[in-house]
Amino acid sequence: MRIIRQLDGVSETFAQVDLHDWELLEVVVRFVSSTEESHSHEVLLRVSEPATLEGTPQKQYWIVFRHARGFRAEMDLVAKAFCGNAIWSSTPRPVAEDSDFVDKLDEDFRRLGPNPPDRTRLIDFPILLIVPGGSLEILAETVEMTEITHSATP
Repeated sequence: MRIIRQLDGVSETFAQVDLHDWELLEVVVRFVSSTEESHSHEVLLRVSEPATLEGTPQKQYWIVFRHARGFRAEMDLVAKAFCGNAIWSSTPRPVAEDSDFVDKLDEDFRRLGPNPPDRTRLIDFPILLIVPGGSLEILAETVEMTEITHSATP
């Protein structure tokens, strides 16, 4: 894979990537072990560009959300398929102190310990599918997008 865009978690930069009518093909959530930190999670979306000309191959990309704190999805898979797996919009925003999703995660985390993870670097990445396909929401610190040049997962 070749990195086509390195987006360092700045939501304004990611917002410039217009995913409208792109196809959402695959969602992967994985645990990543590294020497830098004890653990981390990633959420990966495999997407393809919208069809332009008949017979022209559509480029596919992995969008990798790194240092993910949370992920939620509400999807009607049959409706998603009927709508061509199309994405309606994606408008990332910094996590505010009043984020309902992070508040819920913090509340649940307090069952394990008194100090939930820091939220200051988190960005909320809501991704809406063509109605009535559903939606995804990803809380992560950074995101990058790479073109798929072979079938391996990054």
